[in-house]
Amino acid sequence: YFFLGDLRLTLVPVFAIPITLLGTVFFLYQLGNSLNTFTLLGLAVAVGIVIDDAIVVLESIFRRRKEEGLEPLQAGEVGTRVVIFALLASTASLIVVFLPVIFLKGVVGKLFGSFALTLVIAIALSYLVAVSFTPMAVSRLLAGEIKENVFVRAYHRFEEFFDRLLRWSLEHKALVISLSLLSVALGFWLLRATKKEFFPVVDEGRFLIRFETPTGSSFEYTEQKTKEIEAILLKNPYIDRFGIAMGQGVAGRPDVNGGFGFVYLKEGKRPHQVQIMDMVRKELSKVKDVRVSVESAGLVGPGGGRQVDLQYVIKGPSLEELQRIANALVSEFRARQGYRDVDTDLRLNEPQIQIRVNREKLGDLGVSLQDIALTLEVLFGKYKVGTYELGAESYDMYVKAIPEFVKNQENLEKVFVRNNKGELVPLSELVEVSVAPGYKALNRYNRQYSFTFFANLTPQKDLATATAELENWLRENLPPGYTFEPTGQAKEFKRAFQGMGFALLVALVGVYMVLASLFESYRHPFTVLLMVPFAVMGAFGLLYLTGTSLSVPSYFGVILLVGIIVRDAVLFIERIIQLRKEGVQTRQAILQARRERLRPILMTTFTIVSALIPVALGLTAGSELRKPLALVVIGGIFTGLPLSLFLLPVLYELFDKIKTGKILRKA
Repeated sequence: YFFLGDLRLTLVPVFAIPITLLGTVFFLYQLGNSLNTFTLLGLAVAVGIVIDDAIVVLESIFRRRKEEGLEPLQAGEVGTRVVIFALLASTASLIVVFLPVIFLKGVVGKLFGSFALTLVIAIALSYLVAVSFTPMAVSRLLAGEIKENVFVRAYHRFEEFFDRLLRWSLEHKALVISLSLLSVALGFWLLRATKKEFFPVVDEGRFLIRFETPTGSSFEYTEQKTKEIEAILLKNPYIDRFGIAMGQGVAGRPDVNGGFGFVYLKEGKRPHQVQIMDMVRKELSKVKDVRVSVESAGLVGPGGGRQVDLQYVIKGPSLEELQRIANALVSEFRARQGYRDVDTDLRLNEPQIQIRVNREKLGDLGVSLQDIALTLEVLFGKYKVGTYELGAESYDMYVKAIPEFVKNQENLEKVFVRNNKGELVPLSELVEVSVAPGYKALNRYNRQYSFTFFANLTPQKDLATATAELENWLRENLPPGYTFEPTGQAKEFKRAFQGMGFALLVALVGVYMVLASLFESYRHPFTVLLMVPFAVMGAFGLLYLTGTSLSVPSYFGVILLVGIIVRDAVLFIERIIQLRKEGVQTRQAILQARRERLRPILMTTFTIVSALIPVALGLTAGSELRKPLALVVIGGIFTGLPLSLFLLPVLYELFDKIKTGKILRKA
């Protein structure tokens, strides 16, 4: 309405939105996709994109009706024909940008593949709606006289000012290009300064705690410490409920001296989950002789296991050397700033009962090794003897020794084994039992002894920096024959950013190929793609200013931003090409094309920003996953738009002079 001054015309793109979105939902259903967080995010972003095509067609028809005085039906036909090729090029380039994302592997592909598919379907349908429904609707709404209001007159004054500014920019190319290059340098500096992580921490309203008492602690002692932990959790005003189970330690495996529990937070107004986790971590650290880890419950956890920020496997041939490495590694990173819950799953000095069988006596006394194994299974484990049926239910029955009986080694003299003659032989004559320190479990990774290093990070430490610090330490301190590799979030973090980098590269190459075939030129697509780096300053700048990390969602915002910047550039370049084919001189074609395309570009840009502002505010549950994407696009548009409005004409005229040899002749 502010740009056109006719309230009726605003209804056309408004009606184009539900038509496109309903069609998108239909095709998503046909392809077997559900409405989830990421398809809904795709639909929210699509609202700002699908309206763009309708706006471009609407503005073109409006211009033909007002400035050229054509009849409504004729204006609809001519106005659509003028922009239909530009819309095809911009639509094709947008689709090509998102296609590689659909085929990404791993967690990122599973989550954001549906997001990209939603956008691809919506973009394709928006083009069909723009060239069919929009001309029909607009031509019927333009039957009356077109009047200008105060907003339209204000826009015309802005258009005149912009025209003067553009002419000045074309006369000062070196200054415009220098300022643009400076913005690129600033953008990449901001990229280096921005924190990087796999996924933002989402306030799920729940988290996980793991705890472990000293090695060799009894079940009763662990139970006592568990009650102390429960008392602390009960005092926290933000905790709604929790459940704790004993029998699993910090390392994540069954353990009599450990336990874990899920903590659920109250709904309503309260601090963020991360702040409450810090509070709980601080209070639990006061419990003596207990090692505690407070972890996210894992909304997008990479394949189960520990939900910690940093997780690496170190492997090698010697358990003793691995133990030395583990001790040094834990000591080093517990002393460093930014790391917490530092631990490994390598446990030495675990009291173990070691049983040595005297095979010579077995033969002399006529006792089989199988009978010894069965007796030991009953003593130290449990032996299934049958099944008890009770109605429709069945229960397994086991025979096992009383734990107190096994603890006293002297009781082994009271245990007998029957030999092949039917005589009872004392078990103590056949085996030697001793208690010695040992490993609780032996891990193997790729057929080598290994252990896993765990750590969570404070808000001041990002995952990229922590990964680099850990890998540098390992390279400097691991002896020959010992290697490491990331697992968990660290592994997914590396895989995700490598995959998205490749997807972005494929998207840029694909856009270039599509535009080269449509424009029948190798030079014009290159000019369009040059706009992409100049949008990074605002994208990374807004992330930096808001303290938002560069994560998987924000990286997808970069991919979306590439599509938007390319689309605006295509609309402008395509019109210049049309005018040049009609015989218009380069400078005049640039000024006329920019004048004709300025209003639709501004309209579509403000529409996208308006659609993303509610997402960027992050006022709803789970907004941590959506907010970074919106911030990247909004920040990139606010810097990329002014640069593309002035830099793109400057570069086009510069390359045109290089092609025609005017610069060389002048030199």
